Amino acid sequence: MKRSICLGLPICVSVTLPAQAEVEHMSCAFPAPCIGGGDCASGTLNLTFSIDHLQFTPPVLRRDPPKRKVTDVIAGDLHFRAEPILMDSGLRGFWGYVEGIDHLLTVKPDGVAIYTVTPPGTLYSGNCEVTR
Repeated sequence: MKRSICLGLPICVSVTLPAQAEVEHMSCAFPAPCIGGGDCASGTLNLTFSIDHLQFTPPVLRRDPPKRKVTDVIAGDLHFRAEPILMDSGLRGFWGYVEGIDHLLTVKPDGVAIYTVTPPGTLYSGNCEVTR
């Protein structure tokens, strides 16, 4: 971001300032799934994560190494780090691998979300919204 700073009447300097962080905080709610067509569990799985858009900016120099993209996820009592997903179509989410278990969340632009945990192959359907 370029800004001009005037130090006095005749003296102005143009400087480049770092861009401000664009962080989306997401909050999701998933009703407990029905397993094997049997009884459905009661309760709701609440999940939160954030996406820092600056992690997706291209490198300053072509020879710079790729940036590591990380988000902190809280899913019920489980806390883990995952790789955020941000697509041009507006799809958001994350993928994480924790203690032999894959966690994948996809959120469409309208907030409809699918969260899969494999194994055991649990699929949650719910909604997410930007909270701040």
